[in-house]
Amino acid sequence: MQAILESLPLYGWMTAVTTSLTGHLSDPAIARS
Repeated sequence: MQAILESLPLYGWMTAVTTSLTGHLSDPAIARS
């Protein structure tokens, strides 16, 4: 996500905050682990 934001033309003038999301308990990928 950070790379996408940095590629924007006006990135130098932007203020962006990204928050990582955690997996949900019912996510099949987590249940297999």
